[in-house]
Amino acid sequence: MALGPDYMTPEMYMGFYRKMIVTLADGSVVQVDIRKYLNHGKVVLPPPRKVGLPPPKGSEDPPRKPKGILEERATAANSELWLILEKVGADRYRDSPGGKAKKIYPLQVPLTFRFSGEVYNLSQVKRSYMGKGSSIDIARTLRLASRYREITTEGYCDKFLGLDCTGFVCNYWGVSDTANTDHKSFDRNRRKDLDKLKIGDALVYYSGAQSPNHKSVRSVHIAVVNEVQSVTKSGSTATISMNIVESAGNDEGVHKSETKEFVFKKNADGEHYYHTSSGRTGYLCGGPPKNRPNGF
Repeated sequence: MALGPDYMTPEMYMGFYRKMIVTLADGSVVQVDIRKYLNHGKVVLPPPRKVGLPPPKGSEDPPRKPKGILEERATAANSELWLILEKVGADRYRDSPGGKAKKIYPLQVPLTFRFSGEVYNLSQVKRSYMGKGSSIDIARTLRLASRYREITTEGYCDKFLGLDCTGFVCNYWGVSDTANTDHKSFDRNRRKDLDKLKIGDALVYYSGAQSPNHKSVRSVHIAVVNEVQSVTKSGSTATISMNIVESAGNDEGVHKSETKEFVFKKNADGEHYYHTSSGRTGYLCGGPPKNRPNGF
């Protein structure tokens, strides 16, 4: 499994998140660790506002509070996103060196805007607070946020920024629409011949034991192969000694696993799969065509 001279392993790409160098709005340079798991799907939104006459007292649904660290972090990140956009909309120096820009609402923030000659992209900002940003997205977002917020400590990053599983894999794979691409999209070209296994191949997980239904039901997680030390075949079983990179867990986000043995079997279609200790089934997938990692 030789690597080409321009090939970036998942671990290498992970390093741009875990040891990120950021230039803040005041010109200072800091190193931060984007180390938390962040899943925008866990956001707890307030009840929708009702128009017209006020409802009778006591008839409003009480707002649901976030439960658990994943909901708390996602909800905090979503609130911070709208706070930053509100400050951008109110900043008179947005797109105006002379401080004459008109105040606008957060929903009206343009796709691109400027401060002090720097161009910022709204999509980058949104992805960063959703767990979908590339390292470049997050670095740019931190520079913007530092215009309004104190982010010279790790606390800001831990509270509001991070990655979910597809956020990392999509960016590593060079997928452009990271915010709307599900791990199911990588369940293509399942490996039948382990001689074709490549570093960067996807491990797509489903709940429960191996089943033909996994072709149609929603997948639950994704990781990527980082390093393969050995492959031992015995009939329809293969033991692969390897480590993977994934973003998972209640706390730590993207990380490299320990090197261990994965025991793969073949299903009726000759596709390699293995069962996890948590009751999931993982398939080795070549996935869709790869592009250069986002930001490179």
